[in-house]
Amino acid sequence: MNNLNSLFDKTFLFRKCLLNLVLKNGLISRTAIGNITGIRPSTISDLSRELIAEGILKEAGDAADVSQGSAAKRDLMLNPDFCRLIGIDVQVHQVVSILTDFCGNILNSFSSPIRPEFRQTDICRLIYDCLDRQMEAASGFKILGIGLSTIGILDRRGDTIRMTFARSNWSHVKLKEMISSRYPDIPVFIEDEVVCKLYAEKWLAKNRDNSNAIFIDSGDIVSCSMYYDGKILRNTQGISGEIGHFFIEDNDDICSCGNVGCLFLSSSSNMLVRKVKKILEGGTISVLNDMTGYDLSQLTISMILEASALGDRVANNILTTAALHMGQAISYVVNLLGPSQVILGGNLATDSDFFAGALIEEAKKRSLCFIADYMSFQKASFPVFGGALGSICMVLEDYFSFPSFSF
Repeated sequence: MNNLNSLFDKTFLFRKCLLNLVLKNGLISRTAIGNITGIRPSTISDLSRELIAEGILKEAGDAADVSQGSAAKRDLMLNPDFCRLIGIDVQVHQVVSILTDFCGNILNSFSSPIRPEFRQTDICRLIYDCLDRQMEAASGFKILGIGLSTIGILDRRGDTIRMTFARSNWSHVKLKEMISSRYPDIPVFIEDEVVCKLYAEKWLAKNRDNSNAIFIDSGDIVSCSMYYDGKILRNTQGISGEIGHFFIEDNDDICSCGNVGCLFLSSSSNMLVRKVKKILEGGTISVLNDMTGYDLSQLTISMILEASALGDRVANNILTTAALHMGQAISYVVNLLGPSQVILGGNLATDSDFFAGALIEEAKKRSLCFIADYMSFQKASFPVFGGALGSICMVLEDYFSFPSFSF
């Protein structure tokens, strides 16, 4: 029996090894797999034949999207139609839903707005509706898993959304448990939105060298996630990266976390809209008056970013202060962890070169020079679907993960 178990373990491990090499390379020959792993050619042939029969892999010669001459006919690649994956991203103002193939290509996507008056039950109903629609779109295919990306601090001990700062009625929600109960035969994974965005960068971006990287979210939420030595950094509760509650400036404004002077108060989208409204209500001249038709209730962060691109003084002053505070907070994280890469997400950084430029300049200035000299800044590769894509990457990571074996 022990010999049978050992043989099963080795075969399973070889399958995982072969799949991961195909995942990493996109296209790879059986010969290359043998050269890398030392697995016997006959074993590789048997395993690849088995994986092709199961529909997990396919040969490049069968793939219509592989141009002639770019790969040998019998090179191995993942079969996009092996399965489907569903990703849900619960944001402050909307729920974003995607359906992807096995390779992470988006096949279907839509967003549903979360209105200000929505209660927790309304948001849950919206999520169920999104899932049901994607299930219908995936009809006929195996669902490998459902990934959930959500705002708020996630307590990993019970996968419960412990609290949120940008939407107070989205706390104490056991979202994973709810979805698992509704779809009991499908694996469900859940993670903080900012962590999911880093997952998407690590798995799907062209530059995947993010073993020591931080992802900064600057928009409706202000937070960060961190990869160190290829692993997500968390405390024992599964929580980390709450830079939005770094103390930045001495004032009497009380944050939703209960403290004063938080970065969230000076650099989040909603707070910037409030500050600009207050300035314009004082009679200051700005192109934003025309944009809103002199109805400041219509003011949005998108308008402020557009006004900044036009050189508007009010917009630029507000964004400069926010970017300086954000850069200062980033330098604290940089000096502590020494990442090789800082990825900037959130609409403030991805939609405004002015904001991103001021932020990067301040972060570099305040970081230790021998760290900053070897550190790169780049904008997020997936500004719209980052959270949803990252959530399906959790499903893929579980599928491709290596178990621990002793031989």
